[in-house]
Amino acid sequence: MSNYSHGYSGFCWGLNMKWASNNGAYDENTPFITATPYALEALVSYQDMVKDDRYLGVITSIFDFINADLHRFIDSPDTLCLSYSPVKEFRPVMNANSYAMYALSLLVSFLPDKSQSINGDILRLYHFISSNQCQDGSWWYYSDKESNNFIDCFHSCFVLKNLIKTSKLVQLPANCNSVVSAGYSYLIDNFIDSDFGLFKRFSRTNKIGLVKFDLYDNAEMLNLSLYDSLEQKIKQHFVKGENIYSLIDIFNVTRNPNMLRWAVMPYVFALSNKSS
Repeated sequence: MSNYSHGYSGFCWGLNMKWASNNGAYDENTPFITATPYALEALVSYQDMVKDDRYLGVITSIFDFINADLHRFIDSPDTLCLSYSPVKEFRPVMNANSYAMYALSLLVSFLPDKSQSINGDILRLYHFISSNQCQDGSWWYYSDKESNNFIDCFHSCFVLKNLIKTSKLVQLPANCNSVVSAGYSYLIDNFIDSDFGLFKRFSRTNKIGLVKFDLYDNAEMLNLSLYDSLEQKIKQHFVKGENIYSLIDIFNVTRNPNMLRWAVMPYVFALSNKSS
């Protein structure tokens, strides 16, 4: 609670550090729709488990952040496309809109007087996501399909994860199962390295890199996966003694031990989900 982003219409969260991407530059206080749903999910889970509504006002205010502070690239009767952050941006991001959809699905039961409008926005976001799925089941990182675009593993996992979690909370159109199935098949068919049994970073890349495998990709795939040997392969290649490494470079050297955000905690979280 002490690390929320100040000055917005509702509670929201970011990285608490300066960050720049192809889509814009962000200061330490900038919130993101990709980060805020994790805090929201934690607060909702806390309230459900301990039957304590002390954060109810915080939870419901997150709707105001989504509704008032995010820019609308598309706002038509059947399609909604929101920005990654309140900062002026140039390109819509696919996984960001999947996070917005999931956050609204968490919020709808807390705001019964707005439920019709929120459900409508969920369906409009779903239409944006499903209509931008490529014929092979993939999603580009940016929806505009212009140059300097890419398809990577963990952002693709985010889209699928949010579709699945949203469908457990609200009713999505009947084609959701086929959308998820096609996306999952694309991941299996295009990212796995058969020699290592790990999932690689890109299927379509916009830059040359020195990373062969990233723990983040494999942790998020472990969250989704029916691929039984993945947990064993992650331990074999990324875990050495008491150290968990985040990267394996093109020379097969493990790098960046014990970096919690990237990506020890996503890995531990995936393990906890599988064990439960």
